[in-house]
Amino acid sequence: MSVHDTQKFKPWEQRYAEAKMEFERKFPQAFRVLEVGGVHPDKNEPMENPYKNNELDSEDFRNVGEHCVSVGICANKIAEELLSSDAINDEMYRNITERSLIHDTNKRFEVFRKKARGPDQSEGVYDKEAYETMQDLLRDQGVSSDLLGYIEKAGKETGHGSLRDFISISDDGEIILNPERSLEEMIVHLADDMTSSPLPGTKGDTKFVTTGERMEAGKFEERYPFLYKEGLGFGENGKVMNIKDCEETDSNLSQVKTYAEYQEVVAKLICEKLKSLMSLDSDEDSEEYIKKIVNN
Repeated sequence: MSVHDTQKFKPWEQRYAEAKMEFERKFPQAFRVLEVGGVHPDKNEPMENPYKNNELDSEDFRNVGEHCVSVGICANKIAEELLSSDAINDEMYRNITERSLIHDTNKRFEVFRKKARGPDQSEGVYDKEAYETMQDLLRDQGVSSDLLGYIEKAGKETGHGSLRDFISISDDGEIILNPERSLEEMIVHLADDMTSSPLPGTKGDTKFVTTGERMEAGKFEERYPFLYKEGLGFGENGKVMNIKDCEETDSNLSQVKTYAEYQEVVAKLICEKLKSLMSLDSDEDSEEYIKKIVNN
C-alpha cells in the first residue's frame, strides 16, 4: 500500500503525520540532511551564523522542514501516478521523493546571508559562490562527505534560480522545456511550486495548488518584489540571459519575462509533459489535471 492509499480524504494534519512517519522510515538520510541544515521539521536548535561573526541565531526553522515534507507528499503523489503508468521505474520514484524532501536544506543559510547583508540586500544570497562557502563551512564543522554530497545537490532544481535551466527556445521562437532536464528535476521543481504552505508565523493547512495560486496565496509580490522586476530573456544565439530590469532591456533579446512570469510558464510546460505521460484522452487543463491527481 502506498503512502497515499491510506490518506485519501483525511485531514491535512493526519495526512502529513502519516506521510512523515513513512518518509522517515524509507529515507532516513534525507532527514539527517535536514537536521544538519538546521531545518528539521521536529527539531529547533540555535545555530551560529557564520556570515555574522558566528553570532548565535535562534530563529525557528521547523516550518521549512514541514514544507519539505509537504513537497515530498506532492512529488511522491505525482511519481506514484507516473509509476503506475510505467512512465518511470522504482529507482526514479525513490529519487523524486528523496530529492523533494531535501530541496530546501540550504534555506537557513540563505536567511543567514540575508541577515548579514541586511533586509534590502539580496545580491549574493542565492549565487553559486554563496553555496560553495556554505559547503566549506559545513565541512569545517565535520559534516561527512556523504551528507555534503546530498546538501550540495539540494534544491538546485527549485526556485527562481533554476528557471533558466528549464527553458529553451524553438526555431519558431517559442519557449519550450529544455530537453536536457530530467523528469526527476521537473517533478521536484513543480512540486515545490505547487505546495502552498502557511506563511511564516501563521497557522493553517498546506494546500496543493497551481503555481499562480501559490504565488498569490504566498504574497510573492510583497515578499519577493525582485521576482516581478528581474527575469530572463533569450539572446540572438538562443542563450538564456539574466535581466536586472525587464522594463529596460536590450531590443535584441526575445521572450523577455520576469521570474514570476517564467515560474508560471515553466510550471505549465512541465504539467503538459506530465499529463502527456499519464493520459492521452483528457482535454482538461494540464495544471488542473495535475492538481487534481495530487489532491486525490
